[in-house]
Amino acid sequence: MVYVVWHKKFYDNCTSRLTDTEYVAMTDELNNIVQKNIDDKSEIIVAGFIPGSDWSQTVWDPIYTKACGKDEELSAKFFGLLVCQVLIDRKETWYFLRQDIARSMIYFMKE
Repeated sequence: MVYVVWHKKFYDNCTSRLTDTEYVAMTDELNNIVQKNIDDKSEIIVAGFIPGSDWSQTVWDPIYTKACGKDEELSAKFFGLLVCQVLIDRKETWYFLRQDIARSMIYFMKE
């Protein structure tokens, strides 16, 4: 189970560079994606598969352009932590597994 986002200082530093509106837009979008997966009976979330490869003109763009100084690696790390925080804040209980297959965290619900 996940109770606290990893790398909290890094997460907080990046978050502080976003406006509240940007942050809320991202968390709302992630919550919509998670809820759609749950509604579709797909209770697995692969963080790295969500944002796509081109973030320009998307809700994720401020991660790259503002929060992480146009650094792709840091942007990916922050995005993964954002997914983690959104799942922590939800009512379901989420577990995690790290697999090299996606170079990303895989989250799942266990009933």
